[in-house]
Amino acid sequence: MALSSLELEHVGGRHLLALPAEVQPDDLALLAFARWRGAQGAKGTLTLSRYSSLAGPLALPPSARQILALPDWVEQVWLVNTLTERGEPPFPGAPDPTGLARAFPEALPHREEGRVAAFLVAAARRLGGAVRFATGAVVCPMPDGQPDLTVYSPIWLVPEQLAALIQPVRPELELAAQRQRRPIRQMPLPSSPVETLLSAEERAKLHALLKQRDQELEAKGVIQEAYALEADMGHDGYLAVQVAVEAEPPRLIRDLPWAGRGVVVYAVRWLPVNPSHLTMEFPPASHLATRRAMASQVAALAKVIQAKIGTEVLDQDGFPVDPADL
Repeated sequence: MALSSLELEHVGGRHLLALPAEVQPDDLALLAFARWRGAQGAKGTLTLSRYSSLAGPLALPPSARQILALPDWVEQVWLVNTLTERGEPPFPGAPDPTGLARAFPEALPHREEGRVAAFLVAAARRLGGAVRFATGAVVCPMPDGQPDLTVYSPIWLVPEQLAALIQPVRPELELAAQRQRRPIRQMPLPSSPVETLLSAEERAKLHALLKQRDQELEAKGVIQEAYALEADMGHDGYLAVQVAVEAEPPRLIRDLPWAGRGVVVYAVRWLPVNPSHLTMEFPPASHLATRRAMASQVAALAKVIQAKIGTEVLDQDGFPVDPADL
């Protein structure tokens, strides 16, 4: 069914999820089931909760696309039915990587509408789409905007086992307690209060004490509840695999048969040299190029871990990732 020009007057004041032609209803339904416990799919309707649903997909003719100020690649839209619940205006100068502050300058959506708005942006990022909010603002999240991935497994690997597994992919990765850290670069926006409270010499002493503690625990045979393998990639930032036992895993993982025996997370993380770029909706082109390159490194590490001991892989939005797509 196509969205006629007459209907544009009706939908202009509603949220719209805009997608390219190749996205199928099942693709969107999978994301809804991952995020919403009560999600249900039926022909023409995707129910998220008692109060929210999406209707579609509706074909979008070029004339309607132009009126709605959507990108040229948009071929279909889903109409969003939800509550209108607005809270406080965005704090001036606050980070806005999702574009929601730009879309809602007078009052941010919260409660049910806030959850729906966050889901729409996450779904658009995953499916290569866009969101046109009721305010008229259009948000086009970048597909690689959040490259981090997490592998969930019932198997615990000690640092030596994990290092042997992943070093063929990234030999630079070393146990955090053993790695020599370079001085932390001063950023326009400090990523941690420690950077402003401690001098470089004091930070070096702190790292030395932490390294000594970890070595003493290892000598005593104490099993740590968490550890990390990490590498300084120079101008490309930091790359790490953080391992820990997860007490409260996401619902998708918690409902799996093996999860009752314990869940171990292998979180593959990337941090740019300037972390403030992660808080921007439109970061510099140099950051985008590095992020695309490092996203492939993150995926390669997640793939080798999953192939050996993993079961499920989730992206940073909590959506499942097919290992074949890594």
